[in-house]
Amino acid sequence: SYQLRRDPSLIVYYLFDDRLDEEDRVKNRSGASAGRLDAQMGNGTDVSTRPVRMPSGRWPAQRALRFDASRYQHLRVEHANELNITQAVTVAAWIRPAIALMGSEAVFVTKRPREADETEPNYEFGLMRRADDSGKARCALYFHCGEHRVETADFVVIPGRWMHVAASAGAEGIQLFVDGEVAASRGEVDLVPNDGDLLIGQIDIEIGIKCHVMSPCLV
Repeated sequence: SYQLRRDPSLIVYYLFDDRLDEEDRVKNRSGASAGRLDAQMGNGTDVSTRPVRMPSGRWPAQRALRFDASRYQHLRVEHANELNITQAVTVAAWIRPAIALMGSEAVFVTKRPREADETEPNYEFGLMRRADDSGKARCALYFHCGEHRVETADFVVIPGRWMHVAASAGAEGIQLFVDGEVAASRGEVDLVPNDGDLLIGQIDIEIGIKCHVMSPCLV
């Protein structure tokens, strides 16, 4: 998004438009940290964990990545102090989601601790699919930080349709956005730093993270 790319509080920005022959890295294109915080494709040893580069995405001239959750395909950004966000955070992305299995989650971005017994993330944004109390399947966007989690009431997945999603958390609480509209909100925020790497998955075309709350007019 144009406004996101020009924001001075932008920490990382991945456009997924690198050359097709760049197999193992995705460049960080944020002006403030460009040249650092590049993302590694997959876990570094198993090529099956690398997302697949697609020749076209939302626009014909722009490339994209396709993630297969069953193969744990993801991007990894090594831990850095600026990725630990304690005051305010916004995560925004273009996606074309597809969740096939009941009870599954598609994580867009997460920063969880390295220690297995510490489970609460600094921040995590994703899409889940599960049955409600009546047994009906439903999809929902969610944002999780510390002990607090907010979910949308419903999220309609239309095969092949591109959608812009964002989560913003700060002093006034958490807000989730779908195509520029507020979809859910909650008052509590708990951004607890940790030493974990940043993991990215299930994003199709671009993602940006900034250390500032995003207003609805800029989503």
